[in-house]
Amino acid sequence: MKTFVSPTTVLSMIAATIVAAQFAIAADQHADDVFYSPWFYDILSVLKEPDLRNPAANSKAEIYRMVGASRGKLPATVRIEVQADGHAIGTLRSIDLSATSEWQFGYERKFDVRPDDVDALRTAFVNAKFWQMPVYQGGYDEHGKLIVVPICGDGTSVLIEAQSNGKYRGVNRNCGGEMFESAEPLIEQFKRLARPHVSRLPHQFIE
Repeated sequence: MKTFVSPTTVLSMIAATIVAAQFAIAADQHADDVFYSPWFYDILSVLKEPDLRNPAANSKAEIYRMVGASRGKLPATVRIEVQADGHAIGTLRSIDLSATSEWQFGYERKFDVRPDDVDALRTAFVNAKFWQMPVYQGGYDEHGKLIVVPICGDGTSVLIEAQSNGKYRGVNRNCGGEMFESAEPLIEQFKRLARPHVSRLPHQFIE
């Protein structure tokens, strides 16, 4: 017998999960631990996303990815991979909730990305000065540990990544300030590319 979970209960549980995602790490830990915190790591694992952090030095791969979730919305990833011939493929993956309200793989949509859209995405990364952008903004608690809060007051948590010419960078978009303003156009670019391919699954981050 299947258990019915009301939409209100589902949204409340998602909100509680997001609010609980604040965490602290030691100040001398590698920044990658911030990007692949239990919060982002769980999303990437459930959606079976590849780890982009360690490209080969001679890699010609060009990959852009956004990992996002927001209070009341199901987490999703949008990955854009530019092939050697210039052709680009987009992959949208979204989490769903099981009958017991546990995260599970929701669906995947593959789509072609037009050359002008690839150019627009590249331009957005250049304009945002992504490769010079701070990886995160945070303070220190009374014990000297670095506090990383990837969640804004609106309940939004976003990780933006890029792999190009054998290099990797991940930026944990925080709230307020220059970093927040610079990251917003990147988020909108990812959403614009993925939105036409969203299924009817309700309450998704890409909506």
